[in-house]
Amino acid sequence: GDVIFCNPPYLDMDPWIGQFIQWALSGATVVALHLPSTSTNWFGILWNLADEWRLVYPRIQFTNSPSTNPRDSVISIWLPGLPNKNKSGPVVSRWTYL
Repeated sequence: GDVIFCNPPYLDMDPWIGQFIQWALSGATVVALHLPSTSTNWFGILWNLADEWRLVYPRIQFTNSPSTNPRDSVISIWLPGLPNKNKSGPVVSRWTYL
């Protein structure tokens, strides 16, 4: 099946939740990079529906940028089919890049 990588606008996640679900239901694996905004409604929805989570360490830094990235990032992974088929909850792990 297809794999879709998505880096949606960090400040407007609501429209993307439905898109992630639609892509997963159509048979795609969805990998989404976004903020770990645990106090927002949209994050609670993502937490309950995504199959896996990767905590990104260290912070992602943008190339050719005069400033550093002041925010943490997470990756949510949506497997094909119904969201979060894992009844014990999503799998959480750390992803380290160099």
